[in-house]
Amino acid sequence: MWVNIRGIIERIHEGQIEIVIQKRDKPGESYSFELPGGRLEEFESILEGLKREIREETGLEVTHVQGSNDYITIVQENIIIESIQPFDVYQTIKGKVDSMGMVFICKATGTLTTKGDGTDEVQWISLCALEEILKDDSHSFTPVGRACLTSYINRKGR
Repeated sequence: MWVNIRGIIERIHEGQIEIVIQKRDKPGESYSFELPGGRLEEFESILEGLKREIREETGLEVTHVQGSNDYITIVQENIIIESIQPFDVYQTIKGKVDSMGMVFICKATGTLTTKGDGTDEVQWISLCALEEILKDDSHSFTPVGRACLTSYINRKGR
């Protein structure tokens, strides 16, 4: 099973909430929009993995992760456990890849790249435009992206 980490990177631009979306640009993968993120490496910290994936794919540096104020680390014998509450958790229960993942709401700084590590068309999109795409075109987003973004919009009360 793959364990993935994804970020909903938010900003306010001209009075509207915008988030970052991107297209996956890897051989054998669909070319649909998704949220920045990817697979955690073995024994990689959740927060460090999130920051690494976002930096590699978007060029942005994460400055804040929602929920990180309640982050705890437990060290006992030769074991280190971290605990943090994500915004959302997903699991693929049928499909080509057995995976589960965590989604965090983030703030970031820097200049957004248009092409990152395995990504293309990295861009900011307003929630209004995002809602229209999700309503009108079910194939514009990966299934994981669609599930996470639908949850995000529903919780924003839109």
